[in-house]
Amino acid sequence: VLFVACANVANMLLARGAVRQREISVRLALGASRARVVRQLITESILLSLAGGAAGLAVSVVVSKLLRVALSQLLAFHFGSDFDFSLNLNPDARVLSYAVVLSLLAGIVFGLSPALQFTKPELATSLRDESTSFGHRLRRSRLRSLLIAGQVAVSMLLLTCSGLLVRGLVKSQNSDPGFDTRQVFLLLGDYGDNHAASLALFQRVVKQLEAVPEVASVAYGRGPMMGTWTPPIVVKRQGAVQGAEHRRTLASYASRNYLKTLGIPLLRGRDFTRQESASGAHVAVISDSAARMFWPGQDPLGRHFALDLKFTGKLTDFEVVGVAKDVRFTNLTRNDPAHVYLAPDPETTYPILMNLGVNQQAALPAIWNAVSQVDSNLLPELSLANLEMMFVQPQRTLAGIMAGFGATLALLAVLMAGVGIYGVMSYIVSQRTQEIGIQMALGARSGDVLRSVALWGLKPVASGMLIGLACGAAVSAVLHSTLSFPGSADYLYGVRFYDPWTFVGISCFLLLVSLLASMIPAVRAVRVDPVVALRYE
Repeated sequence: VLFVACANVANMLLARGAVRQREISVRLALGASRARVVRQLITESILLSLAGGAAGLAVSVVVSKLLRVALSQLLAFHFGSDFDFSLNLNPDARVLSYAVVLSLLAGIVFGLSPALQFTKPELATSLRDESTSFGHRLRRSRLRSLLIAGQVAVSMLLLTCSGLLVRGLVKSQNSDPGFDTRQVFLLLGDYGDNHAASLALFQRVVKQLEAVPEVASVAYGRGPMMGTWTPPIVVKRQGAVQGAEHRRTLASYASRNYLKTLGIPLLRGRDFTRQESASGAHVAVISDSAARMFWPGQDPLGRHFALDLKFTGKLTDFEVVGVAKDVRFTNLTRNDPAHVYLAPDPETTYPILMNLGVNQQAALPAIWNAVSQVDSNLLPELSLANLEMMFVQPQRTLAGIMAGFGATLALLAVLMAGVGIYGVMSYIVSQRTQEIGIQMALGARSGDVLRSVALWGLKPVASGMLIGLACGAAVSAVLHSTLSFPGSADYLYGVRFYDPWTFVGISCFLLLVSLLASMIPAVRAVRVDPVVALRYE
């Protein structure tokens, strides 16, 4: 976006320099050195950029306050009105330094080329006729075409990325994680500093909650969407190199009834037994995708694999006892590529998961009453969170925020690119006023002149669109490969590497904007009175 804005300024500096060409030529003819004139033009460009930087900094202060309010409301909606939120968005010395340095660099880089170009004209030609010869040369300026093409390419790139994000967002909003989220609640908290006492207290709470009739099902383990754990896995199967295959997999600890509580269907085999849950037996339930990945075309039940649980190189062997349906356990936008559920460690406390069914109003007071019967002092240390509100909705909101920011930046770039193309075309038309008048006086049709002017403006636009399309496809490929990690969110949810709706739609939209920006000055050009044009300057 900064590049598009600076390209607009550079084009305006080119036009402004053309108007001042006679002045610059006179200065050089009277003995001013080229370096001195360049310094003058660079100084003007830097003052312009510093003024823009100061204005941008002032706007950012206001916008950051609005952003703070919006974030506060968003977090209050998800976490409650008593959620403590603090974010310092006030500009400090680092922000001020960044703004100053960025403004200086923008002024120097985008003001240097026009300054160098306008300090080496043919003095006699420029002094004799400013418009006829220099205007003709300026119209063919490669720099101006490159700037327009660069603006369009950047706009195309931003539009493509935001288009893919928006497409993924629309699809992800209707995605089903594959397990129950609205009726499942998590009981989180601290059971004390004494390890043995906290374990005993945790087990007592679990048993007490299992006896509550209003609660449909109780389990404990690693909660869905509460972070990722991707230990290295060594799969022992025939046909692999050295009889084993080394990969990574998502892993979670899950007690008996864990899958039932979340509503995850068991496709084959069995769930953990109470004894296995209590002892942390080395058995596992794997996802259907893991079964297909590790043992394609084979029955996974009874197979063995090894996990590096603590990332130390020490492997622990596990036996597969069941296969569960694939779910989106970690990210709402991605099916788990491979997931293994392990019997919980008996020396660790976990979040307690409870399926409250449809009668949640009666179940919630019963839960707190059951906990108070175990230890009333424990109540302030525990909190109850709904899976849908606390974990699923924030993921949907985050995807929406990213898509919204991307779309805002892209539309801002397109708006500035359209303004830039319009400005350049308007200047070109003003430079060709006499030429157009002569053509009209000699019988040229309005359609021919209109086509000539419009096509000149669309040539660099077409080049920029091709470059932007290529860059957009490259970024899309990078995003798809980067987001292939099992624990990462896939914000391009269900969108292909080259999504035709996105690329074709964005191309048509940008072409329409560019055509409109080019046609307005072109239409004005064909309305020029030949008599007025011949008297021009």
